[in-house]
Amino acid sequence: MLKRIVVDWGTSNFRAYRFDDRGALTETHQAQAGILTVAPGGFEAVLEREIGGWLDGSAEVFLSGMITSRNGWVETPYVEMPATLDFCVVATDVVEAATVDVVAGSEVEVAAPPAAAPGEPCNLISDSGGEA
Repeated sequence: MLKRIVVDWGTSNFRAYRFDDRGALTETHQAQAGILTVAPGGFEAVLEREIGGWLDGSAEVFLSGMITSRNGWVETPYVEMPATLDFCVVATDVVEAATVDVVAGSEVEVAAPPAAAPGEPCNLISDSGGEA
């Protein structure tokens, strides 16, 4: 298993989790740097500012949450659950020190109108090594 960085980038908060190659959580970072605080075109700079020290090319990097909304880095469609991590990664971008995978939000069919989640189920998949 590769090292992994998972970022839950919401409307008002930026939460990052760093995992070693065994899947153990080694470090966390949180800042009030949600997508609504970022100037247009400024997401890469904020990512570098918040966790640039982690971006050494040795880890997979996954972004999820409101970062995938129309106000985020890249707008993504919802993914129907159940799904694997490979299916949830809907966009990839290369920043200065890393390749960043963008993880879509998810949609679950229920008896009532469909419920949508901005990225939480796919966060669980990315945290678990790709298994739903």
